[in-house]
Amino acid sequence: MDPNTTLQTIRELLESVEAELPVEGEDLATEVSNLVEWLDKGGFPPACWQR
Repeated sequence: MDPNTTLQTIRELLESVEAELPVEGEDLATEVSNLVEWLDKGGFPPACWQR
């Protein structure tokens, strides 16, 4: 899993929500869940979180 790509996808989904574009809530939940699971298992965080 690439946490950088996952975070970018989460951000894009949130931007769509803010723009009131149709978004599958399940898609957003899946991406967030994947990132949380990755971090819980000791995976490295997205690069922008390491600053």
